[in-house]
Amino acid sequence: MRLQTVPDSEQVTPGRNPGALPRLFVTYGASRPDRAEGDSFFEGAGLAVHASRYRPEPRWFEGETAALCVVGSPIIGERIDPDGVWQALRGPGLDRGFLRSLNGEFLLMRVEKQTRTLQIINDRFASIPFYYLSGPDGLVGSVFYNDIWRWLQERGRVEPNASAIFEFLWLQRVLGTKTYDRETAFLPSASCLTFDDQRATVERYWTPSFRKTAASLGDVSRQVGEALRTSVRRKTSDGEGQTRYGIFLSGGIDSRIILAAFDKPPACFTLAVSENNELRIAREVAGVAGAEHVFIPIDADPYSSALDDQVRIGGGMYAFANALFLGSEPVVAPRASVVFHGHGVDYMFQGKYVPTTPVRLAGVRSQFSRLRRLSDDFVSDYLTNIPHRTKGVDVLSFVREDRRDTMYESLRDSVQQIVDEGGEFCETPYDTWEYMLTHSLSRHYSHPNMSSMSTCAEQRGATFDNDVFDLYLSLPTRYKIGGSVARRMLNYLSPEAAKIRTGNTNIRANYSPLERQLYWVLDKSLVKARLRSRTRFYAPAEERTWPDRTRLLHRQSVLR
Repeated sequence: MRLQTVPDSEQVTPGRNPGALPRLFVTYGASRPDRAEGDSFFEGAGLAVHASRYRPEPRWFEGETAALCVVGSPIIGERIDPDGVWQALRGPGLDRGFLRSLNGEFLLMRVEKQTRTLQIINDRFASIPFYYLSGPDGLVGSVFYNDIWRWLQERGRVEPNASAIFEFLWLQRVLGTKTYDRETAFLPSASCLTFDDQRATVERYWTPSFRKTAASLGDVSRQVGEALRTSVRRKTSDGEGQTRYGIFLSGGIDSRIILAAFDKPPACFTLAVSENNELRIAREVAGVAGAEHVFIPIDADPYSSALDDQVRIGGGMYAFANALFLGSEPVVAPRASVVFHGHGVDYMFQGKYVPTTPVRLAGVRSQFSRLRRLSDDFVSDYLTNIPHRTKGVDVLSFVREDRRDTMYESLRDSVQQIVDEGGEFCETPYDTWEYMLTHSLSRHYSHPNMSSMSTCAEQRGATFDNDVFDLYLSLPTRYKIGGSVARRMLNYLSPEAAKIRTGNTNIRANYSPLERQLYWVLDKSLVKARLRSRTRFYAPAEERTWPDRTRLLHRQSVLR
C-alpha cells in the first residue's frame, strides 16, 4: 500500500468549490437555457438538455422515431450499457418489463417523435433527483432544485410552500413529491413521467416487496456480501480505458464494507482535520486491502467560506453540513474518475433507523437493544422518534402562533400520504417505518454527501443495485438490530478489516453487542476516554471527520 498526504500545491479546503456548481437543466417545448462556452448542449425533437460540469456527461441518441438522453450509468445484465438502453427504447411504445429489469443509477429522457410525447424515467432509488414543472408552455426540469428556483425567480413566479419549509426544519428532509414552491414537483422513484398535450402524468413501473426471507442470519449476511461484490463488478464494468476508481473511506464500517467488496482495490481518500483517530484507522483499513491511501486535510471550519454553495447544491432541502466534499476535485480527479462510498449500508444493514430501545443493566445503558413496539398512532410516533428529526429545539416556536396548528397538521398529512402509499405493499408497521425512509432515497437527509462527491468525480453507490435493494427489503427487522448483518457481512468479505477498530467506538468492527459490552466494562483506558468525552463515542469531534456543528455555530460568526 502507498500512503500519501496531498502535496501543498494540491491542498484545498473542502467546502470551497474552485469552479461553478454542476448543472443539468432540461426543457421541452419551453424557452431554452443560455449556453455557455464549454457546456454540453443536446437538442432534438423538441427536447433540450444543458449540462455543465455534470458527471458523467449525458449521452444523446437520436433516430427516426425517437430521441433519448441517458443520464447516469444504467446497467443491463452485468454491464453498464447506455447503448443497450437506446436499442431497447428506440422504437415506438415503452416496454415496462424492460424498465423493471434495468439496473443501476439512471435518469432517462425519451421523446417519441410521432406522438410528440416526452417520457422521463428514473431508477427505483430516485438516485438522481429530478425536479420539474409543466404547463401550456412546456416542461422545465433539473436535477438541481436551485436551477428551478432561479428560473421561477427570473419570471416572478415563485410561490413559496411554507409547509415544505416547515417539514424540512422538523425532519431535516422533505417527504413525497413536494418542493419549496407550489409549481415544482419531485419525481418519485421507479416512475415514468409522461408529458403530452400540455399535461404531465406520473406512474410507477415497479413497487417494492417487503416479503421476508426465511434464510438464517448467517446465510443472509453472506448473500448480501456476494450481492455487493456483484454490484461493484457491475458498476466497474466500464473499467477499460481511462476509467479509474476511488472510494471515500472513513474510519467506520460502511465504506469499509464497500472497499472489501472490490476485487481490485480502488484509491482510498480520507478527509480529516488532522492526523487523527479517523485517519489512522482508515489508513489501516486501506493497508489490509492493499490500496493506495490519500489523506485530504480539511479546515477546522469547512463551512463558513462556502456556505452558499453547500446550500445551493442541495436546493436548501438538506443540512448544509453534509456537502463536505465540495472542493476536493483538485485532489481526487487526477487519481479517480469514478468514486464509491458507503452510503446506504447504515440504514439497510446496520439498522440505523430501526425503532429500538436500549437495554439498561443496573440502571446504565448497555450495548444491547430490543425492538420497540410502535404506537397505534404511527404518524405521531414517527414525527417524535425518527432519529434524523431536529432535536434540542422546539421547531414550532419558530412559527407564528396563529399558524402552528395548521403547520403541524400539514406535517402529519405529509407523513400519512406516504403511509397510505406504502399500505399497498408494506406488511407490518416496521415495513412502513422503513418505507418512510426509502420511498425516494435521494430525498434522504444525507444526499449532499453524494452530490458534493460528484463535483470531484462521477459517484456510484454499490447499495443502489436492484439485487442488493431486494435483499435489504427481505430482511426480517430483528436481523438489523445491533448491526448484525453488516458485522457478519464484513467478517465474510474481509476478516482482516473486520478485526480493525472503528473510529466512533475504537472497538473491533466485528464485535457482537456482548463483546462490546464486555470491552466497555473491562478496558479501563476506554472507559476513561468515554468519561472524558461524555459521549458514547470513543473520542471527541477532533478525532472524527465531521466537525461538530454545534461547536462551530457557537464559534463561527458566519454560521451564526
